[in-house]
Amino acid sequence: MENDEEIRRSAPRRVDLIDNGGAVLACLADVHGNTAALDAVLASEDFAQADAVAFLGCTTTGPDPRGVLERCADLKMPVFHLAGNGERWVLELSSGVRPFEREVDEWLVAAHGDDGLATIGSWPGGLRVARPPAGGLRLCHGSPRSDVELLTTLTGDERLREATAEVGEAVVVHGHTHVQYRRDAVGKVFAGAGSVGLPYAAGPGARWALISDEVRLVVTPYDLDRAEAVIAATGYPSDAYMKTLRQPPSPEAKTAEAEALMFSN
Repeated sequence: MENDEEIRRSAPRRVDLIDNGGAVLACLADVHGNTAALDAVLASEDFAQADAVAFLGCTTTGPDPRGVLERCADLKMPVFHLAGNGERWVLELSSGVRPFEREVDEWLVAAHGDDGLATIGSWPGGLRVARPPAGGLRLCHGSPRSDVELLTTLTGDERLREATAEVGEAVVVHGHTHVQYRRDAVGKVFAGAGSVGLPYAAGPGARWALISDEVRLVVTPYDLDRAEAVIAATGYPSDAYMKTLRQPPSPEAKTAEAEALMFSN
């Protein structure tokens, strides 16, 4: 991160306790406004097993913020959200805390609209689940202490203990790195749900997780040509988005980069 002020602003201000209403919770992180990928996940046989769904942040920051919010609102099951660094970024842009520096910044604020900004502004920074796996379940974006902390398969025990110092739950599921993984460390289970909208992975497909008494990592294939058509129709001002979908960086490279940075927007 650039400075301590950025890290301070990244700390979750509110952690909500939720009741997922059943035994299986779908965890979808980093949709990044990719409605084609989200549609595929929501229509999949794997998603049909879920009793509820939790979105782990950076849900709307991408080509189709309103489309994603509409799909979430239409789901016929309990739906929970937490805000990631993407939502915080858009809210800071809209309030003047952060200046517009790129064309996409102004576009994103306008694309959310007043209703969309109010919606993402109501989301907490973390979630505790009332009916979790044994030992409890904590959901976050980056880590329980920061929406921009990068946790990976290589994160050392000392930093993991620091990141979860206030966490009593035994299972921690997060997004932000866009890399899917599961590991046991410092007496907890850590899982990166991956990214629905912009995964860093060896092959195509939306990445997410199903949580019951275990963590199951899921890959859902979808049509990249359809995604490209949807993105073009929104007028999203960034060629890099589709390039990343077509040629994603490797999870190994992104894991190494994340460990070098530790905190990053």
